[in-house]
This record gives sequence, C-alpha cells and structure tokens, in this order.
Amino acid sequence: MATLQAHGVAKALDRYVGGPGAFAGEALAAATVREVVERLIHGAVELTAGPRTPPGCLNVSTVHACGPDAAPVRELALARRMAGEAALRRRLERAPDLPSGHDPATLARLVHTISDGIAVQAAAGRTRQELREVADLALRTLFPD
Repeated sequence: MATLQAHGVAKALDRYVGGPGAFAGEALAAATVREVVERLIHGAVELTAGPRTPPGCLNVSTVHACGPDAAPVRELALARRMAGEAALRRRLERAPDLPSGHDPATLARLVHTISDGIAVQAAAGRTRQELREVADLALRTLFPD
C-alpha cells in the first residue's frame, strides 16, 4: 500500500514541479544572483498565496506527512526538496556576482527556509500582501542597496 501511495505522490509532485512550481527551475536561469533569489522568493509567495492557487505548498505539506505508512512519501518529498536546494547551490557556486560573505550552500538553505516559511504561513492564512512584504524585507536584508 505504501509503495502505491508513494508512486501516486511521486506523480503528483512531478505535475506540481512541472506546473505551478515550474518557476523554481526557471529562476535558476536568471542573469544575477539577486534575480535568482528574488524570483524564487516571490515565486513562493505567488505559488502559495496567489489568487489562483490553494494556500500552502504540496511539497512542504508532503514533507510533514506523519504516521508509519507515510515514511516513503516523506522520503520522496525530502529527496525532491534536497535536489532543488542542490540545484540552487550549484547555480550560486557558478555565480560571478555572489555577494561577498555569502556561502553558496548556506544561501541556498536560507532561500529554501524562507520559501518554506512562506508556504507554512500561507497555509496558516497569511495574505498574499503580508507574505509579499515579508519576501521584500528578506530580499532587502540579503541584498542591501
């Protein structure tokens, strides 16, 4: 049963990442580090609190699945999340414009932490505007003018 459930979740996550979550992969092609991070964080707001999306994030919710039968599903979601973070880290490692003092691995973890927090807050009822304000503050903090 758990294998069948994990297979179904895998298909759902594939559709999610290729559909509403496609912004994340596209963001990695942005010209500057700031643009990459901005697109990821603002994209998280739109994905999780946008006018045409349900609140929260399928991947974040799946990671929090509980119960003994949910372990394969949780592991699958975690592996996908780690792959996304690794892709961001690799992009940051290649960036000639990485701000001084920013470690690529740590910055990738931070961006994912901010995005996850946005998803959790959206699921808890925060508005798109409230989350946009948080995203903008995070960006100003990471990349001061």
